[in-house]
Amino acid sequence: MLAHIKTESPKTQPIFPGDFLWPANSMYHVPKSVKQGHSAASISRHMLKTIGHSQADRYKSMPSFRQIPLVGIFAAFTLKMNYISQASGEIEEILLLVEENQWKPKHSKAKIERKALIKFPTSLFHRLTRFLEEFSEIPVQPRINDMSSETTCLLTKTQRIAIFTFTLSIRILRQAQESDCMVHIHVQGPSDSYQPQSEIYFPWFQLSDLVMASKDLYNELYENHYI
Repeated sequence: MLAHIKTESPKTQPIFPGDFLWPANSMYHVPKSVKQGHSAASISRHMLKTIGHSQADRYKSMPSFRQIPLVGIFAAFTLKMNYISQASGEIEEILLLVEENQWKPKHSKAKIERKALIKFPTSLFHRLTRFLEEFSEIPVQPRINDMSSETTCLLTKTQRIAIFTFTLSIRILRQAQESDCMVHIHVQGPSDSYQPQSEIYFPWFQLSDLVMASKDLYNELYENHYI
């Protein structure tokens, strides 16, 4: 089973929920936390846990399924994780679907919605979850530097698991005078597969939400002898 671990002493100042939704376009009222280098895991550990009703309604935990809300500066995201078994258990996969609803710009009638998904064999779930957790522990530059950074890719790690290659990256997304940090999960499967390459992304500072949901789902599947 995958255990929930804590590797940091609780000396860091508490982080308020809105701190990492700071758009980086104002030097006034800058949250203290964006002036420090953080990992996604350290943000999660020290974030004051408050959530509005609209977000709470989007959390779901059902057998073989998890759904978590993820909020960014430019869009609201919903991540859905599902265990799929077909053909009497011969095909068992984990599917991660990200739905993105961009905040409608002022003076615009258009509302942009996107969906992207990745999937991989259930047998890789344990090792991928460990890889995600290790990646979430790596600190990156302070958010206050994002608008002036010469590079938009802050960190990239790749790991081959069986015949699949997983690449995790943290990238700065800039629009007008604002910026957000996204974590991208890219999957390279066999060339003869139905979907040889696929990628999802969502706000980086909430990566630990995916890690915790993955551990929770993995433990459920393990206890029920699905894996």
